[in-house]
Amino acid sequence: MVSISHVVEDIVKHRPYLSESLAAGIINVSSLARQLQPDVERALQKGVNTGAIVMALNRLAPYLQVREQVQLNKLLSNMGDIILRSSLCDYTLKKFTYSIGLPYRSIEKSGEKR
Repeated sequence: MVSISHVVEDIVKHRPYLSESLAAGIINVSSLARQLQPDVERALQKGVNTGAIVMALNRLAPYLQVREQVQLNKLLSNMGDIILRSSLCDYTLKKFTYSIGLPYRSIEKSGEKR
């Protein structure tokens, strides 16, 4: 037998924006329950009280937070090192009065070698 909480969980899993909003706690649960009520009633083929959907959403929110954190940790652990390569160079020069034009001449010479 399918319960209200199972149907609500299935609906939330198939709508990623809902699971993220519930996990972050930035969504009005009562309003969401009223919007989900027709879908839940259709799935269960009977009338459902809005309060029951609210309770299912409230019980689901902590689970979503933990699941989101576990998925993020798994992703970061499998990621490894990030290597960024570019054609940028870094020059460090001592400050001398006669070396003002030196960096430009050095860059021009390095560009001619390519």
